[in-house]
Amino acid sequence: MPESEDYIIAADGGYDHLKGLGVMPDLIIGDGDSISDFPIGIEVLKYNPIKDETDTFLAAQKATELGFKEVWFFGCGGGRFDHTVANLQTLAHFSKKGIKCRMYDGTACIYAITDSSLTFDSCERGYVSVFSMDDHSYGVNIWGLKYNVSDFTLSNIVPIGVSNEFVGTESGVSVEKGTLMIIKERMIVVD
Repeated sequence: MPESEDYIIAADGGYDHLKGLGVMPDLIIGDGDSISDFPIGIEVLKYNPIKDETDTFLAAQKATELGFKEVWFFGCGGGRFDHTVANLQTLAHFSKKGIKCRMYDGTACIYAITDSSLTFDSCERGYVSVFSMDDHSYGVNIWGLKYNVSDFTLSNIVPIGVSNEFVGTESGVSVEKGTLMIIKERMIVVD
C-alpha cells in the first residue's frame, strides 16, 4: 500500500488498474482513450488525444512540476511495444533532468541514471543489464557482478551490457557522463 507521503498519479487507463487493486490516485492525467470512465471526486487533467506527449510522460511531467524528485512508474512495460519504448525514453528524459526514476513491471525493475551511480545489496539474485541511452555513455563502471568493467564507454547501438549476473556481493553501476538504463530482472522462484 502507498505511504502517506506518496502522491499517486494515474496515467489514463492506469486508473482502472489502481481501482482493481483498491488504490485511489490523487490525480488522473490522460486523454481518456483507455480509461473506462473518469471518476467523481478525484482531480482529473484531461488532454486532447491529438498531442505530442504520452499520458505517462504528462504524468511524470506533472510530478516534477509538483516538486517531486523521485518518480516510480508501475505497469508501464506491458501492452503495446511502442508505448514500452516511449516509457523507457520517458525514464531517460526525466533522469537527464535530475529526477530519480525507476519503472516496475511484471518481470523487471528498470532504473535510469545520469552522471551518477546505483548500488545493489548483496542479497540480489538474477540478471542485470546495462544499456546506454545516449550515443555514448562515458566512464561506465560495473563492479561486484559476474562481469565488471572500469572506465568503459557504452554505445546505444551495441548491446554489450546485456545479461550480467549478481554473485552475492554488493554491486553497482556508475557513469561519469551519460544516461544508462539498468534493467534488473525479477527472480521467480518455483517450488
